[in-house]
Amino acid sequence: MEQDNWEKRLDRELKSLPLMKAPEGLSARVMAAVAARAAVPQQRSWMEWSRPVRLLSASLLWLLFAGICLLVWKAPAFGPVASGLESVRNGLASGGMWLGVLEALGGACRLAVRSLGNGFLMGCAVAAGMAYVACVGLGTAYLRLALGRR
Repeated sequence: MEQDNWEKRLDRELKSLPLMKAPEGLSARVMAAVAARAAVPQQRSWMEWSRPVRLLSASLLWLLFAGICLLVWKAPAFGPVASGLESVRNGLASGGMWLGVLEALGGACRLAVRSLGNGFLMGCAVAAGMAYVACVGLGTAYLRLALGRR
């Protein structure tokens, strides 16, 4: 009850205040700021660009792609590039060792999954799904709370 009385009193006091006039140059400054913001090009999707600009950008991207393909195709013919590619090739050849390590880790994971049992794994999957749904729900609630009209 006291809250309602306070709100009514505050409302009455605010309504009794005289109207204030804006400073002289405020309207001109606001309009200049709006015009400056409108002059900056907005980000638009590629399909909203004009046709000549889309054709130009597509052509430039195609030329870039063709240049990269040509560089990759002809790069081994150049001396410094060929030696760099050879070192990369040697590094990848030693990947057999890493493949063995990954294979052993995969086998250990498969063994762990088999020993846990289907009931436990299904329970973990259900718990993970419920946690996901709870996160989405709470995120939606918090977003509506934060962006809601006041």
